[in-house]
Amino acid sequence: MTALDYSEIPAENMVTVILPGMGEYTIPKGSRAEEIMKYDTGARDTPVVAVKINNSLEDLDIVLENDCTLEFVDLQSDEGMRVYQVSLMMVLAKAAGEVLPEGRVIIEHALGNAVYGEISMAVPLKA
Repeated sequence: MTALDYSEIPAENMVTVILPGMGEYTIPKGSRAEEIMKYDTGARDTPVVAVKINNSLEDLDIVLENDCTLEFVDLQSDEGMRVYQVSLMMVLAKAAGEVLPEGRVIIEHALGNAVYGEISMAVPLKA
């Protein structure tokens, strides 16, 4: 995809983003990393869940204020899978908090692709 026309925006209000293997793009400062995905020409079998900006793992909502190298992180990478696991743990904690407000979710450890934990209760549940 070709770059959009930002000719009316002053150069000092622009940043250069390098997408390894895809090119270099000049975009307005303040653009979110997620917006750069329109330039991603790579075929992906799994969704993008994060980005690496200058080798630092970041959320897709991060605002780009400086020139950088940006890489997309999908579920096929170890980092992407960790982001996904942590997201699922947050969903579990939120759901458990709504269903069992007196319960406490404890994530104990991960082994391979599995995460082990428990929900502890001050008073045992009855069937």
